[in-house]
Amino acid sequence: MMLNGLFTIRLSTTDSYGQTSRTSSSVIVEKNLKVGNFTVSFSDLNIPVAGVPMEVTRTYDSRDKRVGDFGFGWTMGLRNIRVEKSSVLGLKWYETVSQKFPPTTVCKPPARVT
Repeated sequence: MMLNGLFTIRLSTTDSYGQTSRTSSSVIVEKNLKVGNFTVSFSDLNIPVAGVPMEVTRTYDSRDKRVGDFGFGWTMGLRNIRVEKSSVLGLKWYETVSQKFPPTTVCKPPARVT
């Protein structure tokens, strides 16, 4: 991620007796093949859901050290689809969201007591 150019690397160390050693080296950074952040996405699936196109994507990000859906740095995402509430739930109603794919939301009325 460095800019191209001439750089001097300086190293120094001190041992447990207080003795210090130093060295330096000049290096040239050039071209575009430097190690750095890397992100790439793949479109794995495009399907129409109720006439609305839904896209499933797989993304790798070298900065993300978490274990994702496909291993370290990988996540899965949905595009072109959004689910939202159309209004506030009624009194004593409750909502549950599944962890399955695709996620489903169920709203249930209060139980009737007879």
